[in-house]
Amino acid sequence: MFTVATDTSETYIYSMAVDSANGVLYAGSGNSGIIYRCALSTGCDSSGDFTEAYDSPALYIYSLTIDSVNGVLYAGSGSKRHYLSL
Repeated sequence: MFTVATDTSETYIYSMAVDSANGVLYAGSGNSGIIYRCALSTGCDSSGDFTEAYDSPALYIYSLTIDSVNGVLYAGSGSKRHYLSL
């Protein structure tokens, strides 16, 4: 059974990535290009578990990947790439 973990003003969640080294789930959205962050220790099952990690100037975050060696989250959009230090 599925449940709604959080409800945002964003239209879509296009991408997700798990940083297993730091126990964090990231979700990249579409419509405003926001990257959300959730500590896995919370269960990521309610709205209060998610915070806004980065508000990108891009509209859509199509992909996310973790570079655990250097502690960097990479985000790919249709027109720009941004990174966020973990």
